[in-house]
Amino acid sequence: LVLSILTVACEKESINDTTSTTEITVVSKNFYDGEYKVNYKLLVDDEVAEQYGLENTYDNSYVGMAKLYRDYLTEKGDITKIENPDEDVKLFIEVFGSIKVKEQILTFPVTVDKELTTFEDVMDIQKELSELGIDNTSYILKGFYNDGLNNNYPSKIKWQRVLGGKKGLNALLEDAEKNGYEVAPEIDFVYSYGSNYGGYKDKKHAVKTLDNRYTTKRVYYAATQTFERTSGVAVSSASFATLFDKFVESIEDYDIKTLATRTLGSDLNSDFDKKDYYSREDSKNNIVSFLKYIKEDESTKSFNLIMDVGNSYAIPYADAVLSAPLDSSRYVMASETVPFYGMVYHGSVVFTGNALNMEGDEDYMILRALESGSTLY
Repeated sequence: LVLSILTVACEKESINDTTSTTEITVVSKNFYDGEYKVNYKLLVDDEVAEQYGLENTYDNSYVGMAKLYRDYLTEKGDITKIENPDEDVKLFIEVFGSIKVKEQILTFPVTVDKELTTFEDVMDIQKELSELGIDNTSYILKGFYNDGLNNNYPSKIKWQRVLGGKKGLNALLEDAEKNGYEVAPEIDFVYSYGSNYGGYKDKKHAVKTLDNRYTTKRVYYAATQTFERTSGVAVSSASFATLFDKFVESIEDYDIKTLATRTLGSDLNSDFDKKDYYSREDSKNNIVSFLKYIKEDESTKSFNLIMDVGNSYAIPYADAVLSAPLDSSRYVMASETVPFYGMVYHGSVVFTGNALNMEGDEDYMILRALESGSTLY
């Protein structure tokens, strides 16, 4: 099993001085040596079930598949029925903190932190929503610490002074507790978007490629139809727990109950470090252990967790899932869209589709939300 292939283009001169290309395939010496298991469950229609006297069967359709998978996850204990939907199902609102911009001070160009949404602004937003009868809300605070939207790794937290700093955050947390809404700082443990900081070091904690380089998060751009680099350096899953302990120490003075650890539910990276190799399956196991540590370990503070997408191994530890796949790609070769995700998780997991105001057709996405039973984001 070839886990990863690196293709290196090597130029060489031929007799007539033209340039040709040779491909060299480099394969990792390490590989996953555990076991894979596949369970099969047969689906039958009612006539066949009655004819052969079969009980506890599932209809041979995508509805039967969804019911079977939902029952399977329920029996495993990965999902449970939502007991208090009026409290658990929320309106999710993402707010942006600060960003670095260039300004002129006494004719000199300087880089300063520019506020987009302050802690006080969040309280004002909630006050207006409360007047409209919307109280059960959850605010995702993105870019409120360590240099704003392009923040350093959260092994040490320094709340942005331009947004209100420590006093502003404490005031927001007190207001949230008093008025019954939720505040969730977005904390990314999977990627580092700044320089080495607070105990985090690329050399020690970052993921390595086959040729011993650091790797960064890729994002698909429709305009170029390619995956392009971002500034986010991937962090090895083996380092999450150690760095998390430092994070907890830095927020001891704040009554933070919920974290938006979004990439823990969506991104899974292998690590080809020659000294400390982790396959994707190893990384999955590391993330599961890390999530258990956050949620269940008595030695550290436990948090409610909000994640993106909701990979199956992360679902048991997610209190809410954002950006879940409620729709297909809608390419011309897809004849129908099956709301499989919603059929499995509705009533057991709080989830949303993509951010409503980032969609081209809001009415269409509202209908998708109604179809799947999701809440809004």
